[in-house]
Amino acid sequence: MSSSSSDEDDASVVIELGSQGTRVQFAGEDAPIPFLTCNAGSGVNVEEADFDYGAKICDEKLEYLVNKSYEELSLQKSKIKECGVIFIEPLGVLRSNRELVLEMMMETFGVPTYYAGPSPIMALYASGRGSGTVIQCGHSFCETITIYEGYQIPGSLKSSRGHCGKGISRHLNALLEGHDESKIENIKRDIDLLKPCNQYTLPDGSVVSDDSLIDGIKTEMFGESGGIAEMAYHAIMSSDIEARRHIFVNVILSGGTTLMGGFPETFQEELCKVARPLHADRARIKTVSSPERKYSSWIGGSIVGSLSCYKNAHISKEMYEESGPSIIHKYMPYGEVELLDH
Repeated sequence: MSSSSSDEDDASVVIELGSQGTRVQFAGEDAPIPFLTCNAGSGVNVEEADFDYGAKICDEKLEYLVNKSYEELSLQKSKIKECGVIFIEPLGVLRSNRELVLEMMMETFGVPTYYAGPSPIMALYASGRGSGTVIQCGHSFCETITIYEGYQIPGSLKSSRGHCGKGISRHLNALLEGHDESKIENIKRDIDLLKPCNQYTLPDGSVVSDDSLIDGIKTEMFGESGGIAEMAYHAIMSSDIEARRHIFVNVILSGGTTLMGGFPETFQEELCKVARPLHADRARIKTVSSPERKYSSWIGGSIVGSLSCYKNAHISKEMYEESGPSIIHKYMPYGEVELLDH
């Protein structure tokens, strides 16, 4: 990808506001500038600093984070009005939030064009594939979608707020009661689902081993009923029979939670358990886990913004002024998303 997008007159900015981190950079760049969202602006409770598309977005928080994104790029107000924006969003985003983001970008920041990129689809583009099932597992959402030859497969769009990084944190908080939040997050980063080797002493003097923590995490994420592997399997099976052989070998992992040690291997094992009883002789299963998968949704947005066809896909200022914020649902619709445990 180009490294000189910021010098182009029609450059677009790619923004991904994650639950625990924001990523921003010009389209065409290879990697984003990441920064934490915990400094959520005046009047915003630090304990509520997560940016959550599944709940009503705080206008102040949204404006603060977008301003901070432009500051990271050293963009002045006059330049912002010359740069289109690509916003990466989860499938489980509320319709009202989609409209709010579009309205703020057009009315408050005066951007000339707007494009909403669904996070799992952008992750597929980042993998260089036109077909596959994506499991996007971040802090607040786990989502699946199947794309075949560029088309979304109806019935494959699923969104869970349980099987995600926040769910792991809740589980660890329950088992490691008494530790502060930063300690819990450090423990979560240290855990390897394949290599239990640590013990943790609780404030009351009792000891908890990795084994018990890992068993709980596996149950939380890959439980026999309704876990991530089952979500992925149902997303794959929503495609036509002829397409499934190809989809089974293009299962894409994306999102920061999938960086947990042993996560790709555990997911592969669990998906095989779900799929092979029915497809023992037919399905070869392959999970793709790029080292850059924490940022793969942003990378996909960067790729989209550098394509010539992108210029015909965005919402222009004129289109917005004619139809208002609801135009987002007409020009960038999602299929029906099955919301699990919301």
